[in-house]
Amino acid sequence: MSLSPAIASGNEQTAARWFPNFCRPTVVFSLMVLAQLVVLVMWLAPGRPTDSLGALAVASLFGQWVMLLCAVSLCKLRGLLGRCSVITGLSLAYLLVLALVALATISAVGADRFASFGLTTGGPAIRQYTVNNVLIAALVAAAALRYYYIQQQWRAGVQAQSEAQVRALQARIRPHFLFNSMNTIASLIRSRPQVAEEAVLNLCDLFRAALSDAADDSTLGQELKLCQRYMEIEQLRLGDRLRVTWQIDELPDREPLPSLILQPLVENAVYHGIQPLPEGGEVVISGSRERNRWSVSVTNPRAPEAARSREGNQIALNNIRQRLEHRYAGEATLAIEKNADSFRVTVAVPMGEAS
Repeated sequence: MSLSPAIASGNEQTAARWFPNFCRPTVVFSLMVLAQLVVLVMWLAPGRPTDSLGALAVASLFGQWVMLLCAVSLCKLRGLLGRCSVITGLSLAYLLVLALVALATISAVGADRFASFGLTTGGPAIRQYTVNNVLIAALVAAAALRYYYIQQQWRAGVQAQSEAQVRALQARIRPHFLFNSMNTIASLIRSRPQVAEEAVLNLCDLFRAALSDAADDSTLGQELKLCQRYMEIEQLRLGDRLRVTWQIDELPDREPLPSLILQPLVENAVYHGIQPLPEGGEVVISGSRERNRWSVSVTNPRAPEAARSREGNQIALNNIRQRLEHRYAGEATLAIEKNADSFRVTVAVPMGEAS
């Protein structure tokens, strides 16, 4: 019997709130570094033979193997352990690590002596090997689980703050955009009813996205279509003052992307780049794909200093930067380039790296 997609997704979200994610490559790498440091400390400890590089190599191989075994097990059991209480889940994870270390030690030493490889010849009995390794693992696992638990709590707090900021951003966007759009639609109902109907449909799409859950996922293609809907409505309001150029043919439409990442960028381009200029200007939305990354850039003219109502509304940009940082663990970037005549913001995201 398998869980339905909705239930499975809910369980994974529950686990993600507090249980450390040992599936992340950065976490696995840090665990491997930790294992090697423990091996080096034990090798350099007083009373240990430090002249045997072969012993160091064997101990390093064993430490990396055990650490990967623990990381994979905790990764696979994350959904199950995350549904327990914090104390129960961490306790089970802790006991699981100790059990894996004990089994790995017994298996490795037993196999070595059975096959007469001579890697543990002259050492203590299997029981003593096991006790020593379990005691070391007990100290390391307690510190590691505590550290990654605190880190996961921090990440969950950042996510909650990010979602709250998205809702605040949505609430700030809705009123003035809604009033402007409705006024534009009202002026078109008699003279251009078909255009007015299309504008209403575009407005519905925009507000459906704005009213959706801040944690919902979208795709790059859906976010670009949302930007197009927004620009079509603004072109009705601004007329020839707003000129839009799309250069997005190279972008992968199905790439996952958090919702409302791109629309605030084109909104800023209109309100801070086009609207203050009596003659208007051009907004260029361009995209590119290079190896394992894609990027979208939004470029707009900059109004003269005296005509700027606000120096580039930073609320949306800061919010997007924080959401990208949380979602992609520093692998995605938001870069700003500005000079006297133009303003450009670029979002670059790794392919398929959402977590």
